[in-house]
Amino acid sequence: MSNFLNIDPKIRFIVLHKDAKWSVKRISQLLKKSESTVRDWVSKVDAGINILEMQAGRGRNSTISPERKAKVVRTTRRKPLRSTTRSLGSQYEMSKDTANRTLKSKKFKYQKVKQEVYISDQVKTDRKKFCKNMLKRRAEPLEEIFFSDEIGINLTEAERTKGWGGPRKKLKAEKPKKDVRVNCWGAISQNGATSLEIWTGTLDGPLYQDIVTSHISEMEDLYPGGFIFQHDNYGAHKYAEPELKGHGLNIVKFPSYSPDLSPIENLWGALKERVKKDNPKTKKKLIKSLETHWEELTTVEALEPYFENLYGKYKQYIEIRGDLLS
Repeated sequence: MSNFLNIDPKIRFIVLHKDAKWSVKRISQLLKKSESTVRDWVSKVDAGINILEMQAGRGRNSTISPERKAKVVRTTRRKPLRSTTRSLGSQYEMSKDTANRTLKSKKFKYQKVKQEVYISDQVKTDRKKFCKNMLKRRAEPLEEIFFSDEIGINLTEAERTKGWGGPRKKLKAEKPKKDVRVNCWGAISQNGATSLEIWTGTLDGPLYQDIVTSHISEMEDLYPGGFIFQHDNYGAHKYAEPELKGHGLNIVKFPSYSPDLSPIENLWGALKERVKKDNPKTKKKLIKSLETHWEELTTVEALEPYFENLYGKYKQYIEIRGDLLS
């Protein structure tokens, strides 16, 4: 028995598993290996993989051929998002640690995926055209436009998730008794903004039509000589366009998939952060927080940075032919 204990653990495992038919738990206890390691050996041996050829541990020379390592690298280059060290190890008969070391030796890094939106050449052309139109005549159109949009926010989204806690004391926060979702619509310009419209339920064409028409007088007060109105290509928006044009709105053609061309997108982010700090627990408090911070964020002085940045941003978009900024 003492001689058996001096044999390579993987050889002992093969004897115990294949010949003695021991259970995973019993082998794990005898070899002093974790059950997950033993199960990994079981799956490989049962699949016909020779685990004795795999690197046994640190400080030992790898018995994996350069050809197999090259295959690991080629597969990863070809399928970077689908290649995991576990799947590569299983495919090329090596441990996941060996696959990991192989990739790192070739300067591969396991990194976060950057999500990118694909936009067609036609959309790029539309984006470039929109930016040019906004900057013509010394950027006067940009000074006369209302950017509009909607957001939805839940009470649970308005909760604080971090805070300062004392030693050995966990932070706790009271959850809302009932989660509530409200929707907001607003429009901003260099001269100011409309009031914030808040409602619950789904936005459809007729409701959107009513919302915008009820705020036209506010926009006219800020631009007595006329203004341009922007909204995106959401279905409810397109439905309402004939009626809105009948009310005298001059609606600019806005390119698809282009929230980055509208400064109100950044304003929504700032609004949500302000509401989180208030940490409202009821629908009434959520609405009050939204209205209060909307007024604070949409003064002419507060809106100025959002529009100042647009000039440079639109020029950049024109230079890169409507493509997304990296």
